[in-house]
Amino acid sequence: MSKGDTDGAIADFTRAVEISPRLAAAYNNRGNARKVKGDVDGAISDYSKALAQNPKYVEALYNRGLAWQGKGDFDAAIKDYSSALEIAPKFFDAWVNRGQAKQSRRDFDGAIADYSEAVRLKPDDAGTYFARASAREGKEDLNGAAADYSKTLELDPNSAQAYANRAAIETIQGKKTEAEQDFEKAFRIDPGLRAQYKDFIEKWRAKSKP
Repeated sequence: MSKGDTDGAIADFTRAVEISPRLAAAYNNRGNARKVKGDVDGAISDYSKALAQNPKYVEALYNRGLAWQGKGDFDAAIKDYSSALEIAPKFFDAWVNRGQAKQSRRDFDGAIADYSEAVRLKPDDAGTYFARASAREGKEDLNGAAADYSKTLELDPNSAQAYANRAAIETIQGKKTEAEQDFEKAFRIDPGLRAQYKDFIEKWRAKSKP
């Protein structure tokens, strides 16, 4: 749904709930339209109305979780994702987003556990390995993070950020040759990363001088 369609969609869904006030899907869909328009509080209100009609409406729980997460209320987001997962334990996106919400709260172990379940459900999703790598970095598990960045690159060889992040770890670990190779691959794919890592590289080069 584009922003240009939202006013019409909101009006249509409003008419739908006026005709059928217990129509949970209409509240959920109006919430989606309001969220696209930037009215996150209005979206949360509509998702809540949908859930008042159907407390086990997984899509509304997930959508409200996304809205809470967008507002920075990670505890509320985690609660909604958890409720969705109790009903639909194979809901891949809910595992990933709950992991992101936990990571935002610096619950790295919880995030890693959620990303790992997402990996189990979709073992070929490069983005989930990347997310888990960043959580492992958060808890200073550099070997685990490097392994996950390597798996990311197996699945997505054009992930410049994964090369750069693995290179940064290799730099810290004193693996100079591997780091230089990974940085070059990253910068070849995305030249803009060179400026982003310039200070980091210069700092570690200065440290390594005798």
